[in-house]
Amino acid sequence: DISSKPYRAIDITYGLADMAQYTNSPRVQKIVDKHMSVIVNLENEIIIDQSINSSDDHMDGFGSSSLSSSSDLETCLSSKGTRLHQTTMGGFLCLAIKDELEVDACIINGATIKGNTTYHDNR
Repeated sequence: DISSKPYRAIDITYGLADMAQYTNSPRVQKIVDKHMSVIVNLENEIIIDQSINSSDDHMDGFGSSSLSSSSDLETCLSSKGTRLHQTTMGGFLCLAIKDELEVDACIINGATIKGNTTYHDNR
């Protein structure tokens, strides 16, 4: 039983070591490269494209930043593939949140948008 034994102090030493003296492990490098590929892909990813009607508050087919009615939408809403790319439903939700919070941008994780549907009548 460990609780009956008295505690004893231990010495811990630490420091920085020059790693140049060690050879790279191909196995570890393969793991690092796999995980870094995600970061490398993100470096070139366009998260917000402000070149689309940047003088207005338009976003991917939405005619107005005012979301007062579904007739404001110029395209049908779709939530298909929200985990893979930007969708009109994601843009619609971001626009609504952006307007409500009075902020410059909104980003939503696409996995939270369910449905995987195209809403042809915008309902």
